[in-house]
Amino acid sequence: MINLSIKTVKGGDIDKKKELLHYYIKVSSLFLTEESTMSLTPKKDCLYEQYRRLGGIINEQDYRSIRYFAAYIKPRDSLRLSQVKTIARFSGIDFVSEEAEILYDVMRTDSKPPGVKHHHIQMCDQRLLAEAFRMTGEVASLQKLISAHPRIDF
Repeated sequence: MINLSIKTVKGGDIDKKKELLHYYIKVSSLFLTEESTMSLTPKKDCLYEQYRRLGGIINEQDYRSIRYFAAYIKPRDSLRLSQVKTIARFSGIDFVSEEAEILYDVMRTDSKPPGVKHHHIQMCDQRLLAEAFRMTGEVASLQKLISAHPRIDF
């Protein structure tokens, strides 16, 4: 059994931690069944099927990867978080959950893998925040965001 630990990567090297998580997800997916993979996401997470029903377009592997990074790395960049607050304020959203902020931050800092034509890093900030709201199940905030930006294809 392979034992990878993110705790062994000390300091602020987020890229190294992301690399370890990508490797861990790939390796563990080789040994897990469909049923056991559902237990990899924390219980409070919005299920992938619910996310898709809300209009989410990110594939399941990337969805799980984003959720892992958000749960274990928790990147926090003040510039990106102020961008979330600005979008929310313009959209009439009074409160954005910390979980949605972290998911947005993870998606914004992700890098596009080589050979992939479409990736969430190519989305505009409003679209990424909408995906974060879908992942957290914040339907009221999602609707306000979509209403405030009628020219963006959500």
